[in-house]
Amino acid sequence: MALIVLRFIGGVFLGGEYTGAVPLAMEHSAKRNRGRNAGLIALGFPSSYVVISALTLLVLTFAPAGSPASAYSQWGWRIAFVVGAIISIGFAIVYARGVEESPAWERTSTKRVNPFKELLAGAHRKPLAQAFLLMTGVWFSSNASIVILPPTIASTTGLTAVQTSTLMIVAFAVVTVAYPLFGMLSQRIGRRRFFVLCGAGSILAIPLFVLFASGMVKGFWAATVAVTAIALLGIPAFGAIGAYMSERFPVEIRATGYGVGYSLALIIPSFYAFYMAALAGIMPLNLTPTVLLAVGGICLIAGALWGPETKDRNLAEHTIAAERQL
Repeated sequence: MALIVLRFIGGVFLGGEYTGAVPLAMEHSAKRNRGRNAGLIALGFPSSYVVISALTLLVLTFAPAGSPASAYSQWGWRIAFVVGAIISIGFAIVYARGVEESPAWERTSTKRVNPFKELLAGAHRKPLAQAFLLMTGVWFSSNASIVILPPTIASTTGLTAVQTSTLMIVAFAVVTVAYPLFGMLSQRIGRRRFFVLCGAGSILAIPLFVLFASGMVKGFWAATVAVTAIALLGIPAFGAIGAYMSERFPVEIRATGYGVGYSLALIIPSFYAFYMAALAGIMPLNLTPTVLLAVGGICLIAGALWGPETKDRNLAEHTIAAERQL
């Protein structure tokens, strides 16, 4: 129970830090570099997955798992938490001492007393609803292409737990390299066109997932290629989300708009297990993630087309009046 409570508290603070830090980074970035920098920020997740997975494999070599009485179950799992705590404390010290508020925020004439209430005001409801729809698509696609994959791998390929972990490490290492490239692509072709392509990619991942879930992909390297391709088609949007969500709201409520639009949209897709169980009444359970990929792709495309192009916005000048002109 104590672990659950501490994880909950940590999640609250992480959510607040993330949705405040990303807009701050975007406001410090030159316009031409926002896409690239958003991708560099986004690679934190896949790269940390690679590091944590590698650390877990290392720990398992001297603290084997297998039962509640095993060394890993008793104390080995705590090592990752200790390493994470050390890194977090070091980051907090550096952040507090070396990071300043952005010039865009410092020049803001109005500091909102209640940014959440301001966010729900008439001028901001459409951007919030549009961001919510877009992010709903992102979360549906990412859940279907990443969260559901590991148990699918184990049940369809016959790979061992170590092979499955190694496979996921390789796939996420490729995604780590790809995210900055995706961000740069969004800067070149525009955010709207990029997210439309992301939606199309989610739908194109469906045949690959069918092949994979049907047990037609065998062997470590074939499975690695299939999983990597599904990941690249299903989650490229994160490479530009940091820039887009920051560009979507005025500076006075940017962090709040980012946080609400980004996190609130996670709720509906997070019940994916229930949707899969319901769909299992009309189709094989192992193929139900394909419906989630389709829903994610449609929401991404619709959300992208509903919103304006934002890549050239001056984050210091994005005001309510500017929003109304779009």
